[in-house]
Amino acid sequence: DCYRPFHYIVYCRYLRFYPDGSLLFATLPDEPAGVVSKLHLELPQSASVMKGQYRLHGNKIVAFASRVTVSETGQSNRRRRQNPATVTEHIFTMEWQMQGHKHRPWTQLTWVHYSCKIVNKTSGHSMTSDISLDSRFPPLYFSRVKSYTADATYL
Repeated sequence: DCYRPFHYIVYCRYLRFYPDGSLLFATLPDEPAGVVSKLHLELPQSASVMKGQYRLHGNKIVAFASRVTVSETGQSNRRRRQNPATVTEHIFTMEWQMQGHKHRPWTQLTWVHYSCKIVNKTSGHSMTSDISLDSRFPPLYFSRVKSYTADATYL
C-alpha cells in the first residue's frame, strides 16, 4: 500500500456591508481573526478582497462585486512582436434572503442566486456562468465585529 498525503483546505466567504451600500467580499482560507484587518473599504489589504455594491429589497439582498485583472504580456511570436496584455473583469452577482435562526431574527443569509460574468476587455467577449447552489453554499451567519461597530459610528 502507498501512503498518499493530502491537504484539506477550507475556504470561507467573508462579507462586510457598509451603511452607504458598499460591500467587501472575499473567499479566503484564513481564520476570521486574520481577515478582519483586511476588510476595510478605504484600502483593502488583499488582492482577493473585492469591492461592490448591495441593495435591500424587502428581506432580500442583491449584491454585485467585481475584480479586474491584467495578465502579463504574452511571449513574443516568430516576428518578435509582443502579444498585448489581456484585461479581464470578473463580475459576481449574489442574492440572499434574510432569515432568522434560533429565535434571532435576520441573523442568517440564505443563498438564492450566485453567478459570475467574465468579460475580456481586450477582445470584448463575455461569458456568464450560473453557479449551482448546493451543499457547498451553506447559509451565511452574521457575526458582530466590535472594531467594525466603532468604524460605523463615524460614518
